[in-house]
Amino acid sequence: MARPAFSSDALLTDIMQRPLDPGYAAAARRRAAARDRHSAGGPDGGDGPDGAVGPDGPVGRARAARPGWSAAVVVAGLVLGLVTGAGVAALRAGPLQAQDRAVLEAEVERRTAVADRLAADNTELRALIEVEQAAAIGAGADSLLAATEELGLLTGAVEATGEGVVVVLDDAPVDEVAGAGAVSDEGRVQDLDIQTVVNGLWAAGAEGVSVNGQRLTSLSTIRSAGDAVVVDLRQLARPYTITAVGDAELLLEEARTGSAGRWAAFLRDSYGVQVSAEAADDLVLPAASRLSLRHATGATQEPVVGPQGEDVLE
Repeated sequence: MARPAFSSDALLTDIMQRPLDPGYAAAARRRAAARDRHSAGGPDGGDGPDGAVGPDGPVGRARAARPGWSAAVVVAGLVLGLVTGAGVAALRAGPLQAQDRAVLEAEVERRTAVADRLAADNTELRALIEVEQAAAIGAGADSLLAATEELGLLTGAVEATGEGVVVVLDDAPVDEVAGAGAVSDEGRVQDLDIQTVVNGLWAAGAEGVSVNGQRLTSLSTIRSAGDAVVVDLRQLARPYTITAVGDAELLLEEARTGSAGRWAAFLRDSYGVQVSAEAADDLVLPAASRLSLRHATGATQEPVVGPQGEDVLE
């Protein structure tokens, strides 16, 4: 015999129309019928069998119905109705929540595109400022220009190019055999993992480091926000590509056998995190998008004369 078809809509309709369980309804009807029989008294309509009266009143009169059972039934019905109503409201709110999520995702993508465009404009303006600065200082201040370039490289104010190393960290593969369908927290790349690798590369002599194209400075932050990693308040998506410019041989040794390499190997062997490290030539690190001047002191060296004889450091 085929199993009867089940309809969730029919079930919800039945619950809404008949919130009281059929068993409770039948019991209520039996109690009402019993009260009606007792209230009729004895066979001659007196106060009990043959109209007898006891010391405390009519012996045949039924006891007054206890209101507790009726109140309990009413409360149970109200609770069941509220729960059912909440469930129906949740089912109806599902499509709306999906629409809200789609709207938020579109807004995030739009604002991210705006931020990327502003960062690109900032880079172009900074390059123009450097050209104008060099022209204002003049050819007679080569040492000052070299010092400015070196400081800009260390602070992330200018673009860094050259050889170096590329380290890639990615979440552990999804456990298809176990049917989990998702990566556990242990197999997910976290902020501490990226911090450890970055610090190791800095200690090995890296001149510049970036994560997914986001240039790091001495004031950069690498934090977790839920399942995402955020660098300087910018959310990054896996895989996480850590690029470092400097002596390629030293940086690669650090990425494979140094503190960064040992931590990456621990993640790979213990939690299945995917790790790779390779040397590379002609790497390009963009200038940092967020720079702020916090301290400044007056110049103590001899004045630098510009093309028109003015002191450009004044």
